[in-house]
Amino acid sequence: MSGQRIRVNIPVTVTDLGTQTVAGWLAVPDQPHDNSLQLLVHGNSYSHLYWGFPYKPEIYSYVEFALAAGGATLAIDQLGVGESSRPPGDRVTCHALAEAVHGVVQAAKGDGLAGHRFERVALVGHSGGSLTSGLEAATYQDVDAVVLTGMLGPNVSGITDNDSRIAGAFVPAASDPVLAGKPGLEDPSYLTLLPEVRVPLFYRQPPAEPELIALDESLKEIMTTGQSATLGTAAETCGQIRCPTLVVNGRYDRFFYEPATEDDISANIALAQAAAADNYTFVPLFDDMGHNLNQHPGAPEVYWAIQQWLHAQDPQSSDSTPHEDAEVEPLAGP
Repeated sequence: MSGQRIRVNIPVTVTDLGTQTVAGWLAVPDQPHDNSLQLLVHGNSYSHLYWGFPYKPEIYSYVEFALAAGGATLAIDQLGVGESSRPPGDRVTCHALAEAVHGVVQAAKGDGLAGHRFERVALVGHSGGSLTSGLEAATYQDVDAVVLTGMLGPNVSGITDNDSRIAGAFVPAASDPVLAGKPGLEDPSYLTLLPEVRVPLFYRQPPAEPELIALDESLKEIMTTGQSATLGTAAETCGQIRCPTLVVNGRYDRFFYEPATEDDISANIALAQAAAADNYTFVPLFDDMGHNLNQHPGAPEVYWAIQQWLHAQDPQSSDSTPHEDAEVEPLAGP
């Protein structure tokens, strides 16, 4: 798909950590429909690749879909992940992650990124990245919209600090064969997901593809004990965002939500809607999807719903809808 793709390193200042670097992958369309940036924030055990998954990108790449729709994106590696700085994991709290994202927002709206300055920034988060996004938006109030995927908004599922549902699924990263030996991960406060829990926690199978799931496990990343210790605070804050906020979930998301009937989270969504302020919009649950919306075959429907909503939030947008030909041309998989 046409457009500029630029690798950027963004210096940010984080309390008690000093200057850190956030790695990002900027994609800017040749004909953007407005001067907005979608800042894409991955979840725990993922990197920026969650948003541009290297398998059948015509289906599984949010970045490519947004680019075709005229939307600029910046997919980042959160602190501690991938090519970003890796400070001590017990100090990489949800608050530190939110402060780092705040620094990226300020850069995008200030001096700009690789020569591109943006008037508006929307945070688009997934799972733990939704917690980061919600905490950033509520704390700093410097973004124009927030999209929470794999998260309910108001904390009706009772996520707590040091939640036991996390403790049972994550182990020290150095003990995992995919991550063993990577610099900095000898620190026991860096954790990763147990292989045997990936499918039940993240996927609805069928229809999720086995080849995609195998690749997903091979690309796994980390979370930190600092995040785990502050999950509850971040989750509570996700119900206190003041700017326009979109909530997007799969019907069979088992990650945090106590199931109502056969893992259907409809009852939890109803509770969240009842608790949410008027600035929250809830997309109807997507069928045949688990926690990882981007990695199920119906992902383009999710992408389109997000693009339409984001476009509608921008009063300066040149068109009433994103580019109607927003589909990704078939590309070869890895």
